[in-house]
Amino acid sequence: NSLYEGLPAEASFRLLELVKGGPDTSPDELVYKLTPYAISSAPAYRALSYTWGPPYREVPSGKVIDATEPDDHVICNGSSVVVTRNLHDALKNLRDNQIRGPVWVDALCINQNNIEERSAQVLLMEAIYTRAGEVIVWLGPLRSQVYDMAWAVTEFHDALEMALKKGTPAAQ
Repeated sequence: NSLYEGLPAEASFRLLELVKGGPDTSPDELVYKLTPYAISSAPAYRALSYTWGPPYREVPSGKVIDATEPDDHVICNGSSVVVTRNLHDALKNLRDNQIRGPVWVDALCINQNNIEERSAQVLLMEAIYTRAGEVIVWLGPLRSQVYDMAWAVTEFHDALEMALKKGTPAAQ
């Protein structure tokens, strides 16, 4: 199986859809198919927004934890694809919460190794997000430790203080 089928037209994109695992996959495996569509005739879909970079930090130090682990992968059109821990957690959460149907996920729906395709898809992102029936914003797994809240408040305070020092209005 080829991971990325060519896109049929300039205004087209791919959607990711969860499929049942095959005989060679474990029940916990995230198995998907990618299907190209013209934007104008795509089925109803959701778009996923998440952090590409390392979202996980140790508490209370704030030290960044590695963004990927060897097990952070999905099976897409029969190929194993390494993804960031944050994206893996988001997709697992969607699956575990029975959120079904096509979803647009930039890291998987765009051939990131094809610069020409990637550039063309970036120009379509406004249309992709606008036409989505729902945009899911993934902020990470639920964390209930008091230190997490203290760390977040500290980060927000530091960012606000830096913005004010630069003369940026607080509302921005």
